[in-house]
Amino acid sequence: MRIGLSVILFGALSGAAYGQECKDVTPIHEIQGSGSESPLENRGVRISGVVTGDFQSRDKDIINTLRGFYVQELVPDNDPATSEGIFVFDSAKPKKDVRVGDLVCVHGKVQEYFGETQINASRVERIGEASIAPIFVELPVGTMLTSDDQLIANLEPYEGMLVTFPKPLTVSDLHDLDRFGEIQLTAAGRQYKSTDRSLPDKQAYAAQLEHIAANTILLDDGIDWQNPPAIRYALYADSAGEVKGPRVGDVVVGLTGNLRYSRGSTKFGSEGWRLEPVREPRFMFMGESRERSPQVGGSLRAASFNLLNFFTHTEDDGKVCGPDKKHVCRGASNQAELLRQQQKTYFTVAALDADVAGLVELENNDSSLAVLTDGVNAQIGEERYSFIETGPIGTDAIKVGIIYRSDKLRPMGNYALLTSKVDSTFNDQKSRPVLAQSFTQLSNGEVFTFAVTHLKSKGSDCEKQGDPDLQDGQGNCNLTRVAAAKALIKWLGSSPTTVTDDDVLLVGDFNAYTMEDPIRSIVNDGYTNLLRKRVGPTAYSYFYSGLSGVLDYAFSSPSLTCQVNEVAEWHINSDFADLFDYNLDFKRSPKYFDPASPYRSSDHDPVLVGLDLGRTCDKPTNKPD
Repeated sequence: MRIGLSVILFGALSGAAYGQECKDVTPIHEIQGSGSESPLENRGVRISGVVTGDFQSRDKDIINTLRGFYVQELVPDNDPATSEGIFVFDSAKPKKDVRVGDLVCVHGKVQEYFGETQINASRVERIGEASIAPIFVELPVGTMLTSDDQLIANLEPYEGMLVTFPKPLTVSDLHDLDRFGEIQLTAAGRQYKSTDRSLPDKQAYAAQLEHIAANTILLDDGIDWQNPPAIRYALYADSAGEVKGPRVGDVVVGLTGNLRYSRGSTKFGSEGWRLEPVREPRFMFMGESRERSPQVGGSLRAASFNLLNFFTHTEDDGKVCGPDKKHVCRGASNQAELLRQQQKTYFTVAALDADVAGLVELENNDSSLAVLTDGVNAQIGEERYSFIETGPIGTDAIKVGIIYRSDKLRPMGNYALLTSKVDSTFNDQKSRPVLAQSFTQLSNGEVFTFAVTHLKSKGSDCEKQGDPDLQDGQGNCNLTRVAAAKALIKWLGSSPTTVTDDDVLLVGDFNAYTMEDPIRSIVNDGYTNLLRKRVGPTAYSYFYSGLSGVLDYAFSSPSLTCQVNEVAEWHINSDFADLFDYNLDFKRSPKYFDPASPYRSSDHDPVLVGLDLGRTCDKPTNKPD
């Protein structure tokens, strides 16, 4: 429902200012009607109202270029279902330059453009001046479906009107900031995947989608083309070098502008309600400084990091990748991108300062891990890191790997791989083979086993395996991941590296959220979910489609748990727009890239664990944590 009233302050009206008046006017609310389309579509009309938003192209305002302006009638009707505002399209070369506060008479035809009711203007006349205060709108509201059946907030009663959102809105998605100049905002604060905090449930999952839609709106940049050379809401670092946003979780206050229904800059954008600001948004930057990796104490520092496809080959090399040469090369598309990716990756992995790190999404060849290790050592300026040399693992395009500080750790026994040959319930055509290596800590002789995992993603189906998406929030291939998780814990209990020691640290990208079946299976088998235990329910390492949650974990075996010091996530990636990554897609300006910054070095946040191996512990139990 509408909150507040539109206050009208009249200036010079009618012919007193310009010698004109508007006759035979069709009220805007009659043009808008109470439905999603105008009942007067394709009819010629004359309207009168106040310009509340100037988005004309090629005028003095060079920021807003939507090729038109918004008009709102002076006297609202008594029907809350009809809007009193409308967009006037006057093309890229407007015949009349208007400004906010002009009282205008517009002649034109009613048209629908990607769901927005517009007046295609044939003549625009200024006939006076007036001002209208914005209507207060508070979320949540009801929901509606887009033309492609996506659930969104139902703001139809406010289409084209000048509105203010008086309560703070939280940045909830930045996926289209670089391409379409838009930011997704929510009135519900940071949102977590339903299965990150609650058990999988079909009704709960559907309810969350409804809740998110009812609370969400898009903040647009007022520009009518894709991939603008300058991003309106891309703010730079302050004098201390800290990027100020926008980031997921940041807050914008007092947002004011015109509500528009469209696909954004082009027909390729997402359909929905957009706020075209008439005042520059004010962001409040939330959270802690993230330039330096968190301190976790202990005598050993372990890490897990998904590198987002660190390949030594590019698509432009004209090569296929993977041991079987059947996969498209991922990661950088060309040599320019590859150089940028390497610079940022080397900087970030060095900044992790880990004594041992499990790395995910390496190119599955002989050289990717060697190239990365050499690059990190060069970044540091010394030969600090070595790697477990495995060569290709399995047949997928990507694999996992381990690097370690040879001055602190020495590998023991043999590296081991969990594949379908080892356990037929582990499908290595879906999940990547698991890599395990035992180490001795040189300072005290303590031994532990370090295992790196990358389970099947939710991105493609497992229909042929009889493992469909059940619409309970767990996505595709849940049973495949459960089977892999059970096989994994069984395998780790068999001393696969030939080293007999109960201390195991299991890390990686499990592609399952905290309360999903694979994670609960691992915990029920006696391992401790260290992020849940030490960070709590606010933990997250990944962000997708407006939702935060944990996909990247560290699990400790029962004997190791009491030797864990601290656990932390380094939130340098999931909250940031991909505008800052190495890609040059869609002719992105290179000025947003900083090779000496960890921000957006990947799409996953690293996880860090401090270990005090040899700490005296009470007798461990297998009771789930």
